[in-house]
Amino acid sequence: MGDLASVASGSFDPAAFLGAALPKLFGLVELKDLLPLLGPLADAPALVTEALDTFSAIESEVQRAVATAQDAANQAAAVRDRVQAAGGAALAEAQGLLDDAQALATAVTDLLAVVGGLPAALAGLGKDDVGKALHALGGPVDQLKATSAAARALVRPPLPLFARSRLTQVADTLKRLAEAGALVDDAFAVLQGFDPERKEISFRYEWAPTLESWPKGEDPLVKLEPDSLVIALAGTLRASGPPSVEVLAELRKFSLILFASEPLVTIPFERMSFHGGTSGKAEVDVVLGDIVFGGFLSFVETIKDLIPLDGFSDPRASRSRPRA
Repeated sequence: MGDLASVASGSFDPAAFLGAALPKLFGLVELKDLLPLLGPLADAPALVTEALDTFSAIESEVQRAVATAQDAANQAAAVRDRVQAAGGAALAEAQGLLDDAQALATAVTDLLAVVGGLPAALAGLGKDDVGKALHALGGPVDQLKATSAAARALVRPPLPLFARSRLTQVADTLKRLAEAGALVDDAFAVLQGFDPERKEISFRYEWAPTLESWPKGEDPLVKLEPDSLVIALAGTLRASGPPSVEVLAELRKFSLILFASEPLVTIPFERMSFHGGTSGKAEVDVVLGDIVFGGFLSFVETIKDLIPLDGFSDPRASRSRPRA
């Protein structure tokens, strides 16, 4: 992967950047074929690195947590809307997910205000008093732990894999910072104007390129929304302990149309997600919408009305009687 020539000219060539780095979609379409040929340099993915002490890392990570929690709330709302007509247990589960997601978004926003005010609140205190203030009952450390637990509790279906994976990152990071043994020392050093030792280097890479349907024209085989794709990579290198790397990718709201000019089958995808990294085995999450049949297969639409594609979820009970 590399694109130095177009970057130097002030533009960004996705095909040159990607090369053959990623597998083909459905074994047929390369990602670079779904991207505009050239775009402004602002469209290029950015790699962000930070070398921070424990205390300074808290505000940075909580800021990221705010965006992650809000995205989780948006995804939970989409899940609730999708099952609205179904009602029953599915709707109740989705509504509970949304309520928890919105509560988390509010809690993380409140936590950011607390963290942002720590330098002023701790100014002039001795090291022991800084430690007491940080670890006070209901204080910043307790709030970090509580927010971490709330984020982890939200990591459950039917929330999409992409959102669950990012929430897991948030929960792990906030818990680790709350339990860091160097927190008090680093906080006191920062308040005294010293430059504490950098305990870790974090890096993030996020890309949400503008996509085009394939092939271009009125009858695409793969129909995409401009904002269908998100790719995210995050990692941490620590002074003690092994490095960690997480890779996330999600393709949302797209359709496979067979065949484009006179569709026989249209397969809508709510999402296709991938998660992998040092934390465990790779995960793939695929959620389909309602498949539509056309042309000489349109009779299947009638059958679908009579027999759901997922079968009978609540078959009629039968009883047997012993013969006299």
